[in-house]
Amino acid sequence: MKRIILVATLMTSLVFLNGCFCPLTSVNPLSDPQDAKYDKRLEGAWQSVSQDGDLEFVHFGKGDEKKTEMIIIEHMRSGKIDFSTLTVFPTIINGKGYLNIHVEDLFEEFSEDLSGYVFMKYELLDKNTLTLSFLKEKPIIEAIKSGKLEGEITYEKKGIKKDDEGDSSKQNKKKTIKCVILSDSSDNILKYIQSVDPDKLFPEPIELKRIK
Repeated sequence: MKRIILVATLMTSLVFLNGCFCPLTSVNPLSDPQDAKYDKRLEGAWQSVSQDGDLEFVHFGKGDEKKTEMIIIEHMRSGKIDFSTLTVFPTIINGKGYLNIHVEDLFEEFSEDLSGYVFMKYELLDKNTLTLSFLKEKPIIEAIKSGKLEGEITYEKKGIKKDDEGDSSKQNKKKTIKCVILSDSSDNILKYIQSVDPDKLFPEPIELKRIK
């Protein structure tokens, strides 16, 4: 499977425009955090190695109030170390697991401007092999546009395209997406996720091996 650093994977789906920063987020989690159950299968330390030789370790353990602590540590070939500490909780539906991640934890430097949840699918291929993958932005945008999900898409004007005669008065404006926020209920989001090919919604899984 293609190896992509966890946080860097999410970064590829973000929009940076004129200093604006906005990941795909959901106002609501996939399930009530008060009903969350700790998934002991995740507990322990996991390792992934990139094609460039960078090492990444992901640790799962019990947190407070039914939450799960997720610590990501990356050892780069340059000798530098980067790490993130996330508070998450699982949603398990029909045997499939999803992590609800507080977006404020992912991007602390933007925490005043961000709120809500980012979703990650997880699957244990066996007791020593775990895959993780983030929710893709494109199918969610299509679902909002078609009315399958409730949400808000905001746009930023990218420029004005001239017509064949060089006239820009028709204002043929190109739009680029600035921000996508899901506002639908937890139940509706889950129903949508279950109705779509998971490889389309959660592509390019990251594979990790258990080391503890």
